[in-house]
Amino acid sequence: MKKPLWLVFALLISPAADASKPSEESLQKLAQHPMWLELLHYERSFLGSLRSAIHSPAFFLSPIGQTNALAELRATLHDLEKPPTTDLDQHAYCRFPARAQWLKAQLGTAASIYTHPCPTLDEWTKDQSIDSVSVIFATGFLGNPASYYGHTLLKLNSATDADLVSPTKLLDVSVNYGAILEGRTDPLSYIAKGIFGGYDGGFSHIRYYFHNHNYGEAELRDLWEYPLELSPEDARFIVNHAWEVLGMRYTYYFFRRNCAFRMAELLEMATEVEAIPANRPWTIPQSVIQHLDTDKRANFNTEAIRYYPSRQSRLYHRFRQLKAHEKMLLTTAIADADWFNSVEFESLPLDSQHAIIDTTLDYYQFAIRSKVDDADVLERRYREALAKRYQLPPGRGTFDIPAPSSPHSSRAPGWIQASLGYNGSHGPLTQLRIRPAYYDALDGTSGHVPNASLSMGDMTIRMTKDNFSLSRLTLFSIENLNPGVTGLPGDDGSMWSLGAGFHSLRLDCADCLVARLHGDIGTATRFSDQLVTAFHIGGALQDSRMGYGNGLMQVGGRAIYRHAEWSGRASYKLGIPVDGDRPAFSMIELEARRSLSVNSDIRLLLEQNGGRQFSIGLGLYW
Repeated sequence: MKKPLWLVFALLISPAADASKPSEESLQKLAQHPMWLELLHYERSFLGSLRSAIHSPAFFLSPIGQTNALAELRATLHDLEKPPTTDLDQHAYCRFPARAQWLKAQLGTAASIYTHPCPTLDEWTKDQSIDSVSVIFATGFLGNPASYYGHTLLKLNSATDADLVSPTKLLDVSVNYGAILEGRTDPLSYIAKGIFGGYDGGFSHIRYYFHNHNYGEAELRDLWEYPLELSPEDARFIVNHAWEVLGMRYTYYFFRRNCAFRMAELLEMATEVEAIPANRPWTIPQSVIQHLDTDKRANFNTEAIRYYPSRQSRLYHRFRQLKAHEKMLLTTAIADADWFNSVEFESLPLDSQHAIIDTTLDYYQFAIRSKVDDADVLERRYREALAKRYQLPPGRGTFDIPAPSSPHSSRAPGWIQASLGYNGSHGPLTQLRIRPAYYDALDGTSGHVPNASLSMGDMTIRMTKDNFSLSRLTLFSIENLNPGVTGLPGDDGSMWSLGAGFHSLRLDCADCLVARLHGDIGTATRFSDQLVTAFHIGGALQDSRMGYGNGLMQVGGRAIYRHAEWSGRASYKLGIPVDGDRPAFSMIELEARRSLSVNSDIRLLLEQNGGRQFSIGLGLYW
């Protein structure tokens, strides 16, 4: 592995390898070294001054260390050279092991650093047995605004757990970053505070089984593990710095300085890679994964990727692989808790018994998380089914749970499209559409919620022979169409959407943009693995213009089709003005997409709303 910059530059700034103290000139150079500034998490303000992103006093050994790198360096060296007291854990060597590791590499014998046991740190690292690091990516979850874009955390892999049966090594330590919430908060307040820095954020640690359960079982999110190929020194450096920042407080920002940003900072310290996508006002977890994959300096071992399906994914995979009569018997088993003791069940072939009861166990766990019924009732039925499973002869249902395409191989989150078309009222037109983030129902791939959309800042500019205008600006749009797979209670299909922005009232006008907040709720149905539909009712609040009033009732439906590189959608809405003079009106959209490559597509769009418009566009993802 190519060594990090902090080792490459060591000889340039280190004094002669003797017992003498480092010179003042060496200290000043060392205090401005990029790695020292990163260890202190210094960030440059608009005026050019440096200040640490961490505002916890415990992170600094100098009273002015938050803004003065040289003062913090002197204080760190001073405390590292002091003999420890009876409380070894409070010595600088144990509180700041990454600083000590780096300074020792830089200064050699010029720094008299006391090395001694660190009981709490040694316990945390299982006696320094952590030998590798993995990045964990959890797919998006539309039930929580903090998790719309997915989530990343670090898993610190210990060699002492190599004999565990589970490949996930659930007892390994995981390091997580997130907003520090005090008390309950509603989604809108959370988003507002998260955007404008109303929360503190910080690193926390817990055994990996907690996150595995929370994401995979409670929130029904698939997990992906990406092992990093690091040298022992680099792995230990990441672990040591993670220890230093645990419990320290940052200012949390939902879009940029979020979990993905802070995790990427840790990774950048031990590699030369720039894990944080530059020149963007946001940091999306999946983008960090993709960035690590494209930069070979990251030593991203894509050959060793592990996929951990959620409880819901396991249920769906197993249900699809049941035979037709087994699916019918599964429905019977869930409706009748005593069916597993019936003659009908016991007369089935053993493979069918295993398959049905294993799928039932997954369903009950899914139903408990989805709050389908009284939790105590579901827990009791789960235990009864599990007891029956143990009574069966050894074996298991022959299920195959294939891994979908991994998130790092998905398309980039941004999208820009140039299109040509024709408007029935304005003639030929040219359009430019920019969607900075994130996906829609036609291009949502691995790592995204299927049949859903999540976008922000989606803007369309339209130019005709006599007009140049903004025809749409979507501030945010969230749509979750979950048709279910099994048809069992709690998995029988639902749909909801919420959005806000500026939309043209009609296609035949050049200047009729209105602000609009809209939402829908309804049911969804799966006709096949390729075709899903939804019917919904809802409403909208908007500017009163052209007799449409401030309020709309909406009734409609939509269909989504997917097959290989092709996908399509059809939507219909009947808008009924609540307080306007206009009669009810129809809004129709038909769109088809053909994927040309991972990061390009072509789309055809036909719209009708007070006029007709057709367009064909080439899109590039970035």
